Amino acid sequence: MTQGKTTYKIRLTKAICVDLPYEIAWNVTCRLKLYRDQPSKMLFRVEVDQVDHLFLTFAMYYKYHLTYQPLLMETTFDVCSYLDKFKSRGYASVSPSLDLDQTAMFILSILEKNNPQAIRSGCPYRGVIAFENFRIDETMAPQFLPAGEYRLDMRYFNEKNQTVMHSQVFGSVRAIGIVDLSMG
Repeated sequence: MTQGKTTYKIRLTKAICVDLPYEIAWNVTCRLKLYRDQPSKMLFRVEVDQVDHLFLTFAMYYKYHLTYQPLLMETTFDVCSYLDKFKSRGYASVSPSLDLDQTAMFILSILEKNNPQAIRSGCPYRGVIAFENFRIDETMAPQFLPAGEYRLDMRYFNEKNQTVMHSQVFGSVRAIGIVDLSMG
């Protein structure tokens, strides 16, 4: 995460749910509310009978010419396992000596900032799972992001590989100043 002043601005433009309908989830919402001169806020909402074990596949893509190419972060991890280990300690106290997926810890720390109750309650999940007013801004992103167009894919699924939610969030990173920091 960034320390001090950033050299870019993040602007989210669209959030969608993909691969609908889901076998084990309903009333699925992926929406983005845009604000002028403020970070956009997302709403992710889904209803489930019960999800005993939850996994997340997260991938970041950079738009190069007309297609999105994998960039920087791509991981699949056991959400319940990470939550069980760290929900009582908080993510700031995680020892760097532990063999952990740093992308997973980064993602969970953002989830904790946006909706600590959903993170602390842990697995199993039942009923409505919602992240309202979920936001991503420059303080939550790595300092090394190149300017350009991005897509974030997040697919939550259970131990039977049944999708709970699959979303795509589109946005851009723009450099502040006169230097072009894009990769294209």
